[in-house]
Amino acid sequence: MYSDAVRTRFMQPQFAGSLSGEAVLRVTVGAQEQGAVIALDVVVDAIEPRITAARFKAYGCGACIATADYLCESLIGLSQDQLEHMDTQNIASALELASVKLHCIWLASEAVEQLLLAWRQAEASLMH
Repeated sequence: MYSDAVRTRFMQPQFAGSLSGEAVLRVTVGAQEQGAVIALDVVVDAIEPRITAARFKAYGCGACIATADYLCESLIGLSQDQLEHMDTQNIASALELASVKLHCIWLASEAVEQLLLAWRQAEASLMH
């Protein structure tokens, strides 16, 4: 049922874990009752505003974990503008997700939206 790409990222995720510090933005999407949760931590460089690190914790199926891992890899180096225009559908293609697992892409998309909001709120609080 899972592609080799999903199995590899599920068995050996490169971005699992969490980040700490004042520069960390945290977002959580999904619900355990619905079967999947992704908690995402990113660090944004204050001088050149880009994401410099990303980590995840996930609860769910192998596809959810693989999606979160791929998402973290995709986030590193992005500016706020690039994040705003990020298309998470390429994750489905890269991981060759089965159509019954496309809810994982919805979670990734929701995580990107929440991350963008958190980033903007963090910037706004620094200006006041």
